[in-house]
Amino acid sequence: VAELDCLSGVIERKREQLRELDALAQSIFYQMFGDPNNSIYGTRNLSDLSEYKLSYGSGASAVDFDGKIRYVRITDIKDDGELQSDKASPNVFDDKYILNDGDILFARSGATVGKTYQYKQKDGKAIYAGYLIRFIPNRNIVLPSYIFGYTKTNYYKAFISVSAQAVAQPNINAQQYGALKVPIPPLTLQQEFADKIEAIEKQKELIKQSITQTEELFNARMDYYFS
Repeated sequence: VAELDCLSGVIERKREQLRELDALAQSIFYQMFGDPNNSIYGTRNLSDLSEYKLSYGSGASAVDFDGKIRYVRITDIKDDGELQSDKASPNVFDDKYILNDGDILFARSGATVGKTYQYKQKDGKAIYAGYLIRFIPNRNIVLPSYIFGYTKTNYYKAFISVSAQAVAQPNINAQQYGALKVPIPPLTLQQEFADKIEAIEKQKELIKQSITQTEELFNARMDYYFS
């Protein structure tokens, strides 16, 4: 019991480190760009910052993961913007839904409405499902890391609270998301923020690897004592 409690404590401390790094990222955002409610920068609608029209995802059904194409669904997005470890694939593939590095997905319905996920190539080839809306940043105006960081602010959370239409369940459509006001700081400042976030993400990856290794050790000791 003492050994297993020790390993559980290690895992929890590492998870706390991840939470602290997420809090640090948000703190850096406010430090560099200020409160969006009182921004010194001019604002534009989210729809004006996208390379293409905000679009809904595929209506394919989810099947067992085929090892090639991941199907990102609304329930896959965790509170911290990361993806669940369990993977699925679409039963029908359409390349118009392929995610590109830096694309940002917005959850549009249900209990997860308002959650966001920034796709990275390290997550593997993927398409996105119908209850998600894709935003493709126009990098001449905004960088993906800046927009994703913006969706973690209290301003964004208030926007979601006001915009969600609670009929049968909360819902925000593409037109409503497109009306989100976004301050536009200089690209040089956005890039500085992106560099800081990249450094934080590298630290998070190391911690996640350590958590995985510790969980494997925990399971091995469980087997040793109780199998």
